[in-house]
Amino acid sequence: MSDYIRLGELVTLQRGTTYKGAQLGEPGPVLLGLGAIQRNGGFRADNLKTYGGDSPAKLILGPGDLFLSLKDVAHAADLLGALARVPRHVAAGRLTQDTVRLDLTSDRVSSEYLYWSLRTPDYREYCRSHATGTTNLGLSREDFFAYRIPAPSLERVHMVQLLGALDDKIAANSKRTETIDLYLAAVFGEIRSRCEQQGFLRDVADINGDSVKPVAGGTLRYIDIASVGVGDYEYPDVIAWEEAPSRARRGVRKGDTIWSTVRPNRRSHALNLSADPLLVASTGLAVLSPREVGFAYLYEVTKCPAFTTYLERAAEGSAYPAVRADRFGDALIPIFPHAEHDGFEATAAPMRELAHSLEVENRTLSATRDALLPQLMSGKIRVKDAEKTFGEVL
Repeated sequence: MSDYIRLGELVTLQRGTTYKGAQLGEPGPVLLGLGAIQRNGGFRADNLKTYGGDSPAKLILGPGDLFLSLKDVAHAADLLGALARVPRHVAAGRLTQDTVRLDLTSDRVSSEYLYWSLRTPDYREYCRSHATGTTNLGLSREDFFAYRIPAPSLERVHMVQLLGALDDKIAANSKRTETIDLYLAAVFGEIRSRCEQQGFLRDVADINGDSVKPVAGGTLRYIDIASVGVGDYEYPDVIAWEEAPSRARRGVRKGDTIWSTVRPNRRSHALNLSADPLLVASTGLAVLSPREVGFAYLYEVTKCPAFTTYLERAAEGSAYPAVRADRFGDALIPIFPHAEHDGFEATAAPMRELAHSLEVENRTLSATRDALLPQLMSGKIRVKDAEKTFGEVL
């Protein structure tokens, strides 16, 4: 057996087709377009849309099926050739004009082995180096089929099994976090339906109350708008004050909720439960600090659809609608009686802390996985060493 195998000897590709926008959101399979793939690979589940239009059987994928993008519109090419796998909780998905399905045609490798082989940095660099075009990047089928993966060995097969176990742990943690989020939203909604009192956000929280001025020789962790998603943010590395952008001005403390002031309809917000005193946010983020209420209560209030709707109305500008910080304080929010508030906070606060710990653990697990991936294809790490590494985080 050769040490390397061309992808063209292992798989065929099924290209997707266009769809009608008018039938988005109707009952049907979820669309598996560029938005369903994470940068550099992996399934992205935070913005899935169903499609009720024509979906031929050849375009339908089920749990475990592999699909990828052969195009990208960003210079970084993070999605060019990026691979994803349909998770167990997605019963059916439909390819779009931007994605293709991988159909395994050989028993020389397993689907799992192929999946991890195409998640390695070596493969990602190959895709970038073979990109065609300037604005719209493409990876030809010929170049994709020409990529070679190492033939399976006992060590590599065992490594793939370990990587799969790690991915399962990350998925389980994410599912627990999602369950916590749904449960607390339901509890909050039930209490809200019984409590009619309202007040202004500024009466229970401070907005941008802690401004920070960079000091030469100091350090920080800088959060910008691009690093904030829905409910979470990418924990930044420590950098020197001198390296910080001039807009690094908002101090963020444990219990603060951060919200994007630009294009608030994107729902870019997060709860910070890190006690790191170095956390600083861009002036493009509003920092909401609980004053008369608990942090879990404040976070739930400000992630309600009604609060998002208010921000959209309060935004000014056309190309980049933005909300002034003082307008956050003008938002009307539900005010629970003390007993109701305290009861909710007693339940929600520890659950939010648990969700935070799961997110922190997932960052560690992801970092471990990413560190092992290059060594998977190089074969330079022994399974015994890998198991030791995994044992410290699983």
